[in-house]
This record gives sequence, C-alpha cells and structure tokens, in this order.
Amino acid sequence: MQAQPASFVFSGQSRRQSLRSTHRNLVRRIICTFSTRDNSWTDGLVARRGSPADRGVIFRSILSEGMNPLGIRTERFLVVEEKDFQSQKNQIVGFGQLRPLSATDLELASVYVAPAYRRRGIASRIVAHLLEEQRRSLHSVSGPKKRRIFCLTVGNESLYSRAGFTRFPLDQNFIWNSDIPCGLRFEMLAGRVVAALVKPQDVLVLLYTILEA
Repeated sequence: MQAQPASFVFSGQSRRQSLRSTHRNLVRRIICTFSTRDNSWTDGLVARRGSPADRGVIFRSILSEGMNPLGIRTERFLVVEEKDFQSQKNQIVGFGQLRPLSATDLELASVYVAPAYRRRGIASRIVAHLLEEQRRSLHSVSGPKKRRIFCLTVGNESLYSRAGFTRFPLDQNFIWNSDIPCGLRFEMLAGRVVAALVKPQDVLVLLYTILEA
C-alpha cells in the first residue's frame, strides 16, 4: 500500500524530466534557425539573434508598451537593426520572440517597433520572419511536424491576422481548457486584469498552425 505513492512520484518526476528535455531541445532548434540563413533585409535593416547586450533595450522597450517584461531570454529574440553611419553603430529598431510553451506549442510575444520606425511594415516582417524560421526548423524534427503558435494581443489583431493568425475560441471557463497551454492560461488571466485597468478592450487569443508533411 505504501509503495504506490512512491511509484507515482517517480513516474511524475520522469515525465517532468522528459518534458524539460523536450522543451530544451525546442529552444535549441529555435535558436539555431537564426544562424542558418542570410538575415539581411532591405532598407538597410538587418535581422539577427538577440544577445545579452540587448537586454536593457528590450526590457525598457517592452515596459514602455505595457507588455510583460519578466523572464526575458535574449537568445529567443529576433532583433532588427539599422546602421547608424554617424556613430558607426547599429541601432535597434524592433524585435520579437517565440517563447516555448510545450513540446509543440509556442507563443509569439514581445513584438515591438520603435515609434520613429512604425508604419513601415517592420512589425509584419518580424512576425513573418519568426514564422518562417519556425517552419524551417520543422525540417530537422523527427517527431510530430506540427507547431501551434499562440499570440495574445489587445487592439492589434490586424497585424497578426495579415500573417494568418485566427481567433482561438474561448469561453468563460478558459482557465480550465486543457487545449490551451497552462502557462498561457495564466498569462491570459493576468492580461485581462491589466487590460481592464489600462485599456477598455479584451485580450484576444490568436492561433497560427504550422503543419509539415
């Protein structure tokens, strides 16, 4: 009678270890895709993988837009720069990230473009670039070739709908909906509280699915 709980704990630990290993492998695949192609854009813009030196700019920019600045891992970010010929340095003009939620689910998050560079299609290109990189990463995957990419947004649905995102159906009991990754459910709950205080709009959950034969 006493052996059963011990067996249950061991099984749970093994499952958690397996999920952590799968999660780490997914993060590695996301990171590797950034370095496998030419990331030069037109208009003098260059896309690259984020680095620790970008953390301050990313944190301040995210905070200024009322987005969640916690848990930033710069290596997940796609950073877009423009060459500043006067200072001979690159200036960060935008960024975005794909944040792993599970072995097959991710969240498109922290999409930002500096005010002086908006209305030039940069945000749309960041989103398209991240989706394409994730699609390419599936070619090297031996398991299920499917990715669900979620996105939470308040009042910016058109940006993501142009990229192919559609609304994910929700009801009042979404917090118990097992089809939504656990981490995203709590983020949705927190987002609704913040949105109610800051903006008179609800948080929308959008979904983009990648399927490879």
